[in-house]
Amino acid sequence: RSASDRLLDAARACLAESVWADVTMAEVATAAGVSRQTLYNLFGTREQLGQALLFREVSAFLEDVELSLAGSGDDPERALESAFAVFLDGARNNSLVRAIVVHDDPGLPVS
Repeated sequence: RSASDRLLDAARACLAESVWADVTMAEVATAAGVSRQTLYNLFGTREQLGQALLFREVSAFLEDVELSLAGSGDDPERALESAFAVFLDGARNNSLVRAIVVHDDPGLPVS
């Protein structure tokens, strides 16, 4: 895995333990086993790190929805049911997706 992926994984893990407003760059760097300077070199600012994390998580979430649609064949009702089930599962079981969908972490850079 790349350094960027390791840092995003670390940021996600830190976010699972806290709200975004309490997640620090130092904490993310330590969790990833790199220096803060490496983190800043790769992402620039804390907000840019947050945006990169959100982009990655939303992309993976949408990919899961698309895969469920593709696996439904030519049955539009089955496709909608499958996609909606994936959406609900993500909103229920993925803390970051839930924070995005219901905005229960106002510190996330969702704009």
